[in-house]
Amino acid sequence: MARRRWGRKFPKKDWLDWRFYQSYLELITNPTILPELSCVTQFIVLCRGHRKIAPATVSKLLSRLPGAQIVHVSLSDNERKDQKLRDQLRNEFALTVSNWPSTIKHFCLEYPGLPPADGHFPPFRRSEPWADPLSLALNHLTQQLVTVEIDKIMIGPEFFWPPLHPYSAPPRWPRLTSLKLVYQAVTPSGQWLFEKDPRCQPYSLSQWEDVYEGTREDLRTPAPQDRYPDAFRSKPADLLNDLHRAAGQAAQHMPALKTMFLQAIPQLYPPGMAHLHFEAATESHPAPAHDTGHWFRYDRGRSTATWVSSGKFSLLADTVITWRQVGALHGHADFNHEVGFIPLD
Repeated sequence: MARRRWGRKFPKKDWLDWRFYQSYLELITNPTILPELSCVTQFIVLCRGHRKIAPATVSKLLSRLPGAQIVHVSLSDNERKDQKLRDQLRNEFALTVSNWPSTIKHFCLEYPGLPPADGHFPPFRRSEPWADPLSLALNHLTQQLVTVEIDKIMIGPEFFWPPLHPYSAPPRWPRLTSLKLVYQAVTPSGQWLFEKDPRCQPYSLSQWEDVYEGTREDLRTPAPQDRYPDAFRSKPADLLNDLHRAAGQAAQHMPALKTMFLQAIPQLYPPGMAHLHFEAATESHPAPAHDTGHWFRYDRGRSTATWVSSGKFSLLADTVITWRQVGALHGHADFNHEVGFIPLD
């Protein structure tokens, strides 16, 4: 306690939590030497503080739980300075998801990978378009599940519908009833999903533009993409049609689906602040609490697909047709689509 009190009094001299900078707990032994625990049906890993766990380690532990049915995992994809390390951790995760037991039915993943705080900064390109290894790995995993909830992830449309080879069978989700996805404003292939809304004043710290000039670089210096936050991207880009169309293609192969909810996190605030300004829609609160956002809901019971956005979203005809086909396959000849708009004050 005395050590933490000293740290609060002299924050610039306190390195207590910086001991864990770019440090991840890893299982370095071969997981096959661990005993199998078939009696374990629920697996929860929550890493929300300074101490993080390597995602592949979660996969190694799960590989020894052949009876797991419920998995709730909170990890980090938010290494800000070392992009090589960030890609390594993410790709190792993608490679090891295939080792998860086939008994899993319910899956909840929190995997924040925040975009640059500076909207002018080009996002890092971490894969080719439609070829993100983690999006593809999760596509395969979800096909065995009943419920899916993924939060704050950076994802591509291949999560829903990957490119198919001429003779390959399309993916199918025979048991999936509910899917909720909250995703970041950038894709793994380095594309922004949001543009500047001409009605919005950009968030700017121009008065501090030289604050890091001539200062000595240390662990606490923000990464280049975060030093001068100018987070002005709140208008949905046309590229978002790829994600919504891919979701519709997948939903056509989800015979048990009841609800699908997709919510974007617009790049309107610096990393780490979005949760203070944006509230996810729920059954009891069907619209985001803040006046900026972009979300979609498919409700099988009401036979509707609804898009709501605070910025103008050019919903393409083929995206609407794809979702009308979902309604027809789910037994609704009178399927409706709704497009809403959240006005800015």
